[in-house]
This record gives sequence, C-alpha cells and structure tokens, in this order.
Amino acid sequence: MKIGDFLVAETVSIRFHIIELKNKKLDLDLLEKDILSSINQHCLLIKNYMKLMIS
Repeated sequence: MKIGDFLVAETVSIRFHIIELKNKKLDLDLLEKDILSSINQHCLLIKNYMKLMIS
C-alpha cells in the first residue's frame, strides 16, 4: 500500500486513510484516553437527547 490508498472494511461501507508515521511512535495511552473521552461525550449527548425527548 502507498500513501493515498485506503484500507477498506469489507463488511461495511467504510474506508480508512493510511497515515505514514515514519519514525514516530503512537502514544497508545493517550490514544486510549482520547477514545474513552470521545465515547463518554457521545454517551452524554445521547443521555441529554433522551431527556429532551421524554420531557
């Protein structure tokens, strides 16, 4: 694969950009915190939406 190509999920209609890291390393702890934070924010949005729909 080369930069500009996409990874494709065969079971769904999703494409993922390929990112060249060269000599850089991913900070997996930071990535995990970002993912958990994003999930938490989405849960709060859903909770607030549900409250709005009930009232």
